Amino acid sequence: LEEDDEIEPWEEGFAQGASGEGRLGKDALTGEPLMGADNIIEAEIDGQLYRFVSEKNAISFQKKKELEKRKKK
Repeated sequence: LEEDDEIEPWEEGFAQGASGEGRLGKDALTGEPLMGADNIIEAEIDGQLYRFVSEKNAISFQKKKELEKRKKK
C-alpha cells in the first residue's frame, strides 16, 4: 500500500505491528523503534525484508549476517 502512496510509511508500520509483523517496526540492528525516524532504510537480505533508522545500521547488519554465514561453513 505504501508503494502506491495510499498510506504513509508510519501507517504501514503500525498496521504491520497490529498484524503480528511488528519486527519491521524496529531497526533490525539496534531494536530502535522506527516511529519518528526521518529516513527509514529498507533492505532485503537473504530474501528477508529488514528496516533500519540509518544506512550505517543497514550496512552493519548486512556485514553481521555475512559473518554469521561464514561461521556456519
